Amino acid sequence: MGKPNTFFGIEITHGKHGVILSQRKYILDLLEGTEPPGCKHASSLMDTDSDLWFEDGLKILHNIAGKLIYLTITRSDIAFVVGLVSRLIHKPKEIH
Repeated sequence: MGKPNTFFGIEITHGKHGVILSQRKYILDLLEGTEPPGCKHASSLMDTDSDLWFEDGLKILHNIAGKLIYLTITRSDIAFVVGLVSRLIHKPKEIH
């Protein structure tokens, strides 16, 4: 059957020095379906001044939290931020 090209949505590229795993299409689909209108991209992984609890923000976070957790398979650099978002939506307090 040969070497696999994808596995559970993870793209697999075989090179002479090893294997590269990527979720590029998954990320693009995630951004296309969840990016709020007027959203601006940040140069860092998390803008420390942003308000995660804008109007309807909690609904958006609930919808993408599981998808973000799956994304950490190939993007361990976002694990802290994904954990923070998951923790905040799991037990929101009155201030949120």
